[in-house]
Amino acid sequence: MQPLTPHPEIEYLRHRRRELRSALRQTLQEWFRLRTEVYPELLATYENLFRDLEVELQRISLHAAQLRRCAELLILKLQRGEPISERTFTLVDHIVEREFAQLRERLPRPENPQRKSAAIEEEIDEFPKLYRLLVKRLHPDATGEETKEFRRYWPAIQQAYREKNIRQLRQLHLLLCGDSPDTTELSSSEDLEALRAHVRQLEQRLQAEQRRLERLRAEEPFCLPLTDPVWIAQRRHELEQAIQKRHQEIAYYTELLARIRARTLTPEEVQSPEFSRRFAEHTYGRR
Repeated sequence: MQPLTPHPEIEYLRHRRRELRSALRQTLQEWFRLRTEVYPELLATYENLFRDLEVELQRISLHAAQLRRCAELLILKLQRGEPISERTFTLVDHIVEREFAQLRERLPRPENPQRKSAAIEEEIDEFPKLYRLLVKRLHPDATGEETKEFRRYWPAIQQAYREKNIRQLRQLHLLLCGDSPDTTELSSSEDLEALRAHVRQLEQRLQAEQRRLERLRAEEPFCLPLTDPVWIAQRRHELEQAIQKRHQEIAYYTELLARIRARTLTPEEVQSPEFSRRFAEHTYGRR
């Protein structure tokens, strides 16, 4: 009895699968290098160059925004012909303070995608398996020594574990251990259709990770020319100009609020085109 001849496409698919696995690991390795090594260095460089101006701009921008909001509410009352008293000022101050307190304390809403319960149960089952495999692969208690890979990737593994980030844990597993558990069976199968499906899956994953890597490179601070003295001088000049503009806004709104409190700003002046133009220019940037 003659042995079965393998399909001629199988060997090509095996080779293609090896190429894709290698490319995927390299892409993930570069992403983690940028995030864990390059990003902190660039951030420290940026802060060293601009932190003083950035902090000042943030501080006075918040102050200017609060004054602007107070002025908006009071001007609206004047335009409606409502009387302005000390009680009105107290009420407006309370409203604005509450609005900005909520702004400071506001946190990003956690994602809550509607997924099938079966998929959630699968992730719950997969998560500890991935973590145990990574511990076995890296931890000194399992390997007998503290390797360079352990020092490099263990913080990211712990972060993913704390945040229950299944995607990051899968990526780390793929980077350090090979394929994810859900593709192990496919990767060892000699079935033609299974190999085709696995190659397609790897191609899609590689494209997705390459796009994610390119997005990261296009973000700040990676895209900033932090070693270019001309750009550094220009950036500091831009921040200084922005600070000066905020100071001008603060002066304008402080004077405006003082006039409202002293009742020297009349309803007739508020209704005039010139006042509307200046107020819109300072408040909304319109001329």
